Amino acid sequence: MDIYEADSLAASYELSGRYESLIEIPVLKKRMYSGQTIAEADITWIRVSEQRLRKGAILSPEQLIGMSPTRVISESRPILD
Repeated sequence: MDIYEADSLAASYELSGRYESLIEIPVLKKRMYSGQTIAEADITWIRVSEQRLRKGAILSPEQLIGMSPTRVISESRPILD
């Protein structure tokens, strides 16, 4: 990584690390209980690591809107179908 001041090189550093692809997924803003109907206003988006996202996670708000959970769904957590 190079750092510039007034268009000239001021310092140079070597960096190392890992790259993780992030994906935005819909999650609930609040805890929802069995019998409640999920509306568009109940949904927000979070970014999660694509590699750590469990298989079967809901990726589209259309999969949630109008649905009713069969069990409690916590807020701000990926939802599995």
